[in-house]
Amino acid sequence: MIKLFTIALFFIGLEVNAQVQVLKASTDKFITVQFPSKVDFYQNSVSIHDKVGIRQVDDILFIQFLEPNVQETNLFVKTVDNKTYNFLLQYHEDPTDLTVRIGASDIMKESQSNATSLPVSSSNISQKLLNESGYIKSRNISSYKNIKVILNGIYVNSNKMYVLMRIDNNSNINYDVNAFKFYITNSKGIATSEQTVDVNILNVTPDLKVLPKGKNNIVFMFDKFSVGDDKQLLFELTEKNGDRNLSFKILASLIDNARYYN
Repeated sequence: MIKLFTIALFFIGLEVNAQVQVLKASTDKFITVQFPSKVDFYQNSVSIHDKVGIRQVDDILFIQFLEPNVQETNLFVKTVDNKTYNFLLQYHEDPTDLTVRIGASDIMKESQSNATSLPVSSSNISQKLLNESGYIKSRNISSYKNIKVILNGIYVNSNKMYVLMRIDNNSNINYDVNAFKFYITNSKGIATSEQTVDVNILNVTPDLKVLPKGKNNIVFMFDKFSVGDDKQLLFELTEKNGDRNLSFKILASLIDNARYYN
């Protein structure tokens, strides 16, 4: 019985490891790994930090070994849309797969297994808020290249917070969304790794991937949070295959005075 249990665990382990993609590079050839959205953070083992070179440009990582016959290591990558990926890095004298494109199916199973369905009441509130005009009427607009972001209201219900926005596309070109991102930063809006905290978006209603020409109402839902007096909430909208990127500062006082919505 113990042997059968051990064998079962062995095959389960093989199944889990099969989900981790292997990347092979050498000292003479680098590889490029392209992700669905911009890379926000990556980390490889510190034990070989000086033996492998990794450079990031937008949604691409360039990887090359600096010494031959380096032992296998792992690589963790997080993109701006809060998707996470895990790889094994291996040295190979003559790698053949020099260009790797990562798709949505390569997202870590761990991230997917941790996802939970939202309560019906929370989803209903997001849907109802889409019909609201909001109450914030001043210092609530940011625009760039015919794209306008308008903050209309911040609401709370139970342990959830909702941010109601309208994103206007006044151009004739559809806006392909790369990522929506919220994070807490200092009052000057300077984003540094030591002074920023990502705020996880639980749900986006509707889940727009493309912003067509016109007015687009959108609701972001979060677990309830607060922002210190010396900090602010920063919203970023980035375009896929474009540079019509916008950021918007949300004052801590607006979050403190969020309205109850039922």
